[in-house]
Amino acid sequence: MTVAKRSDIKRPVRKKEAIAVPELSDKDVVVRQMTLGLYLEVMSSGMSADDLNLLRVVREAQESGKPIPDAVRRSFAERGEMNPKPIPVCRVLADCVVDADEQPIFSEEEWEAWGMLHKEVPFMLYKRIEVLSGITTVEAAAKN
Repeated sequence: MTVAKRSDIKRPVRKKEAIAVPELSDKDVVVRQMTLGLYLEVMSSGMSADDLNLLRVVREAQESGKPIPDAVRRSFAERGEMNPKPIPVCRVLADCVVDADEQPIFSEEEWEAWGMLHKEVPFMLYKRIEVLSGITTVEAAAKN
């Protein structure tokens, strides 16, 4: 029997794609697949990017004094009570949104601050990362 050496083993390569984010730069940034640790943390939270968007819509409606849209109410009714742990979105972004040299664009704290200025963009990026990580499909992400 021949036993493999480290040099015989294929090195892991995370899936990635370039994506245009004009709010960040006039050049594309790279979004890449989550690591296993982040994937397990996200999956154990019980929330998806769609859930996060629903919560954002509810919060914005409450803050503005506007009624919560009927479609959002129906979606929550279909899900039942939601008491999941929050997804570490900014931690995922800090690990999975990188530059051409695969260096993080922002730290987790910087994503927290930047995300408050551009609330839609972190969710868009997070959905692409979910697709690359096999959490959702392209079709499901496109619906939202």
